[in-house]
Parts: sequence; C-alpha cells; structure tokens
Amino acid sequence: DFTDNNPTATIDPSTNVLILDAENGENTIRIIIYNFSDRNVSEEISLNYGSGISGALVTKDGVDYTNTQSGKLIFTKIDAELSGTFNFTSRAVDFSSKSVTEGVFEDLTY
Repeated sequence: DFTDNNPTATIDPSTNVLILDAENGENTIRIIIYNFSDRNVSEEISLNYGSGISGALVTKDGVDYTNTQSGKLIFTKIDAELSGTFNFTSRAVDFSSKSVTEGVFEDLTY
C-alpha cells in the first residue's frame, strides 16, 4: 500500500509536460504526461517506456524502477483540478520489476 496525502501536479507551459509526484517516506512515484493540453477525460494514455507520450517511475527501498514495461493512465477530470486512475509495471537496471496497481489521484491543482 502506498499513500501520499499531498501529491503534486505541475505543468511546464513551455514544454506542455505534466508531472505528477507522490511520495511515502523514501518511496516515490512520478508520472510524466507529454502533450498535456491535448489530453481528454476518459482517454487511455499509455505509460509504456519509449511511447514518446508518457512515462512512469517508481523508487522503492532505494531502487529506481525507470523502464516502464506496461501501464496506463486515465483522467476522470481535467479542469482547474485533475483526477484519474493509473497502473504500471517498471523495471530496474537489474531487470527486477515493481508493479503499481489501482493508483488514484483526486482533485490535484496544477
């Protein structure tokens, strides 16, 4: 289980990239969405590494899992606040993997 009661959502208007960050102690999750202004509610956004449109990273117990093998994010609200769901599996350089399931973020301002 992973809970962050104060996740952040930031957008860089010059690159149109949204970054969602959450942390729980030293464990972190980061989701990167490219071309954010082109995204729509209910659109399934692939989080696969190399897709060129998004990515997801997790750090667990000091190990960085940065090569996303599969996953998706779906926005349920895009306005002054963001809500959505996500899941993904990422690999570390030693090929071990971590899965993030049933991820949810609600009413994040950006």
